Amino acid sequence: MNLVKKIKGLRLIAFFLFLFGSISIIGSLVLSNYLHTFPYDLPMDYKKINLEDNPDSDSNDFLVKCNEENHFCKDTIWNAGDSPFLKNAPKVNSLDLCYVYTVKSYLVIDGKKIDYNDAMQFIYKDKSKGILKSDYKDKKIIYISNVINEKDEGCIKNSSIYSLYKIFPYWHDLMVYFNSVRKSGVSGVVNPFVKGETSISNLVKRYPINLVFKTFLYISVILMILYWRVYNLLFQRILNKEKNNFYYFGIFSAIFLFFHVLFLGMEIENEAFQNIRKIIILLFILNELLAQLFLARELRIHSKELLKYSFLNVIKLKVYFIYSLLVITSLFILALIIYDVPKYIIYILEWNYFIGLLFYYLLSSLMWKKLVS
Repeated sequence: MNLVKKIKGLRLIAFFLFLFGSISIIGSLVLSNYLHTFPYDLPMDYKKINLEDNPDSDSNDFLVKCNEENHFCKDTIWNAGDSPFLKNAPKVNSLDLCYVYTVKSYLVIDGKKIDYNDAMQFIYKDKSKGILKSDYKDKKIIYISNVINEKDEGCIKNSSIYSLYKIFPYWHDLMVYFNSVRKSGVSGVVNPFVKGETSISNLVKRYPINLVFKTFLYISVILMILYWRVYNLLFQRILNKEKNNFYYFGIFSAIFLFFHVLFLGMEIENEAFQNIRKIIILLFILNELLAQLFLARELRIHSKELLKYSFLNVIKLKVYFIYSLLVITSLFILALIIYDVPKYIIYILEWNYFIGLLFYYLLSSLMWKKLVS
């Protein structure tokens, strides 16, 4: 076994384990927040109702009378001869087909112009059936869409990034697609590291966030197995220790992490399955802590023998770090047993705790010296 190559390999494995594990958590959060703030959507096809993208044009107005036939402008079909209900109106297939100028939609009731979306909130007794409230049954209701002399901020043509979009449209098109199929477990931008609005599993278990989370964690599982295996080989070579407890706990932690990721997002309404998932994540944490604890113990005991290959100060830092993490874990579990801890506190600790676990691998990368063969 080439010792120098093994140490170099371990340093790289530990670094990428920290990197990919961090991306799985932080990258998922960043993508979720980005999708919630993404300002563009596929524009509606206003050409279907013959509107021109010109506020001064003679064809910049569309008008239809709301009646029983179109369920008082509630229908989901949007054609010039039918109801202009906007929510499910046909859309174009490209962001740059948007109208530069803003299209406003109104309901005119007894001569009073009311924003379409606002009006639709209060004129119905039963919106699903298109039944009006009694106050509006005998009123004349007209739907109007018109192009006004105001640039549409939601149109990418009015954005400073439009020139970049024309060269490379794929990223924005992908974000539009993700937003169209996204089923988010959170209602907006969140900062769970500080505010604890949601748990990790709730944020990452749905498409497309799970693509980031699961992909990088599956890679992390492979790296974890390699990490503990190489550590075991190094201890066998440098310290002549054939049996190392940290190796077995480390492999088990990787296995339990694999099953946790595999089962994440599976909508199985079964109490036994839900309990199994909870047991798996607990076993992952337990085995991970034990693996790191036994490794820290061995590093402390054999620190002098490892001086040729590693930095003593980083070894001490790793030892202090894992002991501190063990104390924090014990206190947290004790607090959960004794007190009714608010969920947001639990979520804050959860997010920071798992990032803290990954920091241990970064220390492993920094601990070993760059040796020359």
